[in-house]
Amino acid sequence: MAGSPEYAFNEYLRVAVEYGVPALLLMLAAIGVCLHRGVRRKRIGLCGGVLSLLVFSFWQPAF
Repeated sequence: MAGSPEYAFNEYLRVAVEYGVPALLLMLAAIGVCLHRGVRRKRIGLCGGVLSLLVFSFWQPAF
């Protein structure tokens, strides 16, 4: 059953719509800095977990 969605399931789109593009860019910059520092300090497992959460936040249900 298709209908109009009430919530944005893509977190990046939700941040851009609710807070604006500058807030989205600030959020992405903060994530990038954290990942960069994690790789430099050889915290690969932690960075992999964060990366999996970043990919999961793109998920949109098909129902």
